[in-house]
Amino acid sequence: DLLDFGCGAGVVGTLIKKIYHAQTVYFLDVDAFAQESTRLTLAANNIALDDTVQIIAGRGVIDAPQNLAAIISNPPF
Repeated sequence: DLLDFGCGAGVVGTLIKKIYHAQTVYFLDVDAFAQESTRLTLAANNIALDDTVQIIAGRGVIDAPQNLAAIISNPPF
């Protein structure tokens, strides 16, 4: 399982899911606009929200699922 931490528009996690077929990708962000942007990015790439693709409203890694294989992030500039 992989976490796109502070996912923003979800571009990095979406790319990994689409190209590398990551088993499960979680997208975590505190901002509702970012969460909606991630939904739009996933939809534009024909990736459905299901058990293997989930968006989490959270403020930090404390809100992340356990037993992740990796945490990725593309922090703001």
